[in-house]
Amino acid sequence: MSPAPIVSRRELALTWAFACAATVLAFVRAVFSNDIFIERDILRVYYPAHQYWAQRIAGLEFPQWYPFDGMGQPFVGAVVTSPFHPFNLLFLAFDSGVALKAAMLASYPALFVGVYLLVRSFDGRPMAAALGAMTAAFNGYAIGITNNMAYLWSMAAVPWVWLYASRLFRSPTAGGVLGTAAALALVLFGGDSQSFVVAGASVVVWWVAARWALGARTGFGWLGAALALAAALGAVQLLPASQVFRDADPGAQSINDAMQWSLHPIRLLELAFGPINSFDAATPDVLNLYYGLFGNNGTHSLWVNSIHVGAVALALCALACWELRNQRLMFAGILGGLFVFSLMLGRYGVLYGALYRLVPLWRPFRYPEKLTPFLLLLVALGAAAGLELVLRREALRSRLLRLMLGAALLVAVAGVVERTWSPYSVLLRWLWMGTPKPTTLATTSELMVDGALATAGQLLIASLALWRASTVKPVAGLLVALVYGGQVLANEHLYLLGIPELIREPGGFISLIDRREPNRALGQFRVLNMSGSFFLGKLNEARRSDALSVATITKLDPDTPGIWGLEVANAYLPATSRRVHAMLESTGLPVQRTTFLSNIRYMTVEDLWFAGRHGAAAAVVGEDGTLGVLLLNNPYAKSRAWFSQPVCEANANVVGAALRYSSHSQERTPVECVTPLQVSDGTGTVTVLEYRPESVLLEVTATNTGVVVLADPYYSGWSATVDGAPADVLAANLAFRAVAVPGGKHEVHFTYRTPLLAEGAATSLLSLILAIALVLRAARRPPPALASA
Repeated sequence: MSPAPIVSRRELALTWAFACAATVLAFVRAVFSNDIFIERDILRVYYPAHQYWAQRIAGLEFPQWYPFDGMGQPFVGAVVTSPFHPFNLLFLAFDSGVALKAAMLASYPALFVGVYLLVRSFDGRPMAAALGAMTAAFNGYAIGITNNMAYLWSMAAVPWVWLYASRLFRSPTAGGVLGTAAALALVLFGGDSQSFVVAGASVVVWWVAARWALGARTGFGWLGAALALAAALGAVQLLPASQVFRDADPGAQSINDAMQWSLHPIRLLELAFGPINSFDAATPDVLNLYYGLFGNNGTHSLWVNSIHVGAVALALCALACWELRNQRLMFAGILGGLFVFSLMLGRYGVLYGALYRLVPLWRPFRYPEKLTPFLLLLVALGAAAGLELVLRREALRSRLLRLMLGAALLVAVAGVVERTWSPYSVLLRWLWMGTPKPTTLATTSELMVDGALATAGQLLIASLALWRASTVKPVAGLLVALVYGGQVLANEHLYLLGIPELIREPGGFISLIDRREPNRALGQFRVLNMSGSFFLGKLNEARRSDALSVATITKLDPDTPGIWGLEVANAYLPATSRRVHAMLESTGLPVQRTTFLSNIRYMTVEDLWFAGRHGAAAAVVGEDGTLGVLLLNNPYAKSRAWFSQPVCEANANVVGAALRYSSHSQERTPVECVTPLQVSDGTGTVTVLEYRPESVLLEVTATNTGVVVLADPYYSGWSATVDGAPADVLAANLAFRAVAVPGGKHEVHFTYRTPLLAEGAATSLLSLILAIALVLRAARRPPPALASA
């Protein structure tokens, strides 16, 4: 028979309402203003990508090629663009700013309810479930990850994976298989392939723990069916993404790149004290902090500014771990938490590096700190278990009281000692790479003191309530409020908002380009950001979020210009062709050669860099004195397509060498040829008749044989015809596409179809139909329970 409902409909409705109300209070600045989320990759990736998705879908076209990053790359294969997530429908109904805000905020009630139901499925009481849900949904990481929507979406789906998996293992049904698989697929569709793999692995661990700890007799067949169905449902995303390895090779990153954002052990203090290592990123001091303390990881920020869960939740979790240490399920959870923590350490531990070296499929994954949600979810479940124990066993109240009171006194003493003698600053100075700035140490010390005193206050309030209350039940609500209030008060300032005008009207250099190019269209030219780090200077007078956003837009950071239809040569997304990476970074080509070949008409550079190279003043068409950035018009930029004579080379390495040492010329083009091409003295002209993301139509008129070169990436999925007859697509100038043409007038048509997209879509659709049919059939004729926990 089907398992009984976890909660009543009334309780479920109240839970959703409570989750929505808590979200509104936590994000009151976002809910009750016109401001929009704007930080970091929200501006660089998600606005341009999802706006592009909505425009194409509204035009009854599915986006397969994305022209606004790395000179062009597959849209579906990038995964992080999350083209199949249901929240994308919001971008069809609202403008980008409102849609993204709604999609972000909707993730928090989903995360809250998922954890609540998971605790309730183990017979946890409503207050214990509420505390676990609060801890999971509003911790520092959850609030701070508003700078990266894909990871928030994926994080919100993980508790649902665990919920359906736990139900499946205790009472296996077709509905449980479908629920587990659908939730896993939703993690993938959120845009985080690493979380998809880790969540799938956690289901296997959960199955092993259920058989070992609970005596469940659920067969491996049910687990295998759930995982296989998850892969089938996600095939529409998985199969196209797998083809990216042929051209982009995301696993080729170095181990240092993979572990760039690793959790420094000193950041564990944030779990109790709040975001003590995060302060105004608009000041030069923050660069000194991140470069000097966190291993010079090549960034000017943390992956996320806080991993705070609060001392009350930690105390409850610690109580549960101690009291249930002899129970197999808790023991398995502790081992799982330690394993995830070891991975999060990245460069400060050994496990992540070992996985990188020993497991090739792990190499495309980056940034150990991305695994933080799995650890914090386990902490949230532990906190819920702790409160549940106290509610069930009054005798534990005194033990919890002593634990919280002792922790409060210890933390208060630590705050007083830090204010008096600054031992935390001494520790930071000892860990520093180089000499830290006194102002940076002073700021971190102040944050440490404030966090310690706030934490001590919460613990003392909880201790007083436990001491004075006659029973634990009335205290449970206060503990939930303390967890929620402590998290929001400590971390609410971490999410950044900006004025919606920043993405509605082009400003700065983009508006200047629009004035210079009033009739610009897709396929005419590209822009390139060559400027480096910046300090915001006078922009500090504005809000930090607006200042950072203005700087990002002004510098033409990828892929922000895509919001206004400007193609970006810089490579930022993971599906960028390895050939484009080689052209931009690895071949040693001079800037002039790269921009000449790549149809780059405008570039941003630092004014000091430009002056040091005695640049021609005539090339400067715009200047931002505050940021110290110039906009250059590239006098070497040529058209997107041209006719040329081929120089056949054996492979990409030979072509790269030829590009380094040959002259700037479109008359002779190095081409990778299996069969030698005919070479003549002919010349020709090329006219772009149609330029669309997945379809480029060219007209060539040539006096003799040669090749038509299109300065777009050579990538699997592109095919070509000459006058309707199939033609081989050749790799030219290392990174671009070319087709051989005879003399005369011809039409060359390039067409892109995402490899395995049709097969993946068919697999996903058929598996969904089959799964629903099996569930409906099982509902009509429920079989006897095959196993029980």
